[in-house]
Amino acid sequence: MSRAFRFLAVLLSLTIASCSPSPSGDSQKAQESITPSPISLPDGAQECASPDTYSTIKEIIFNQAVQIAGGDPVPINDLRLASSTRMDIPLVKGYNSNLKRAECSGRFIISIPVTARTAFSGEQELKADIAYSVQPAADGQGSVVEVNGIEYIVRSIVSANAIRSARRVEQQGGPHLVNTFNPSFGCGPRLTNTERMICQDEELSQKDRQLSSSFKLVLAASTGTDRQLLLNYQRRALAERATCAETSCLSQWYEKMLAQY
Repeated sequence: MSRAFRFLAVLLSLTIASCSPSPSGDSQKAQESITPSPISLPDGAQECASPDTYSTIKEIIFNQAVQIAGGDPVPINDLRLASSTRMDIPLVKGYNSNLKRAECSGRFIISIPVTARTAFSGEQELKADIAYSVQPAADGQGSVVEVNGIEYIVRSIVSANAIRSARRVEQQGGPHLVNTFNPSFGCGPRLTNTERMICQDEELSQKDRQLSSSFKLVLAASTGTDRQLLLNYQRRALAERATCAETSCLSQWYEKMLAQY
């Protein structure tokens, strides 16, 4: 190939390249055309679908059940700690921008733990279509939640608790234990199987008193968020203790807890 011919070939290729459209500009325009716009949620959607709101509704339900059952939270706490909740199709029904108050509705569901389902006639979940509102508390600490439509769930919990309490008394062979070693709680007629084992074991009762005393000292020195976190931890720990079916399991649990205080 002659030198002149090679020069023309190079010149032609440069001309074609300079006339070609810029791929970067087109790709940028294409990218802009397919980039989705941000989704705009309605006012109040975050409050209506907040896990904190669901947790508060659960506490309202169980607190009402405790009041109806006589004011003693111990027999119902096992169910409170072991159950989980969710909301199906939470909807915003209205929003007051001045009060920042969201009006909501949805189907509230409490999942019943397997160990308690016989007292609920085999039901696995408690469901109720509820209406609820959420707005900031006046002191700026959290939110105020009001709820309507929970009566069925509350009655179901109270009824099931009465059945479970009656069964515990029957399994224990009577209303009171004959020999107890005075743990930190009373060894009356309304005991779980775990509490019964502690009451009738001298070593476990001693460890229970020791743990209770240590926990109270730590709790007294705690305030605000730290105090609430400590109480939440205690609830989870007691739920773990309730799963023990033998004294050896309880002994290990107390040793682990005492090592933390």
